[in-house]
Amino acid sequence: MKDQQRINRYELWLAAVRRNGEPRVTYPCPHCDHQLVALKPAAGITWDSFSTCPYCGGNFYKVIGTNHKGEAEVTTTNYEV
Repeated sequence: MKDQQRINRYELWLAAVRRNGEPRVTYPCPHCDHQLVALKPAAGITWDSFSTCPYCGGNFYKVIGTNHKGEAEVTTTNYEV
């Protein structure tokens, strides 16, 4: 997928998430530091996934969870294929 297409798809998704009022968390891409957004899991839930930054194309592994206060916590690890 071309860079601009990837960015456009991400921005369309982000607009829908905002429009729907979905809880979200912001975190920096571990490659380019661009601020990215992900859905925030419910308290006590942890999600993990391999991800690609829509802006730089860098691959990384991310873990998103919530602490005992319900605050989101995101960790990322660079991943090169």
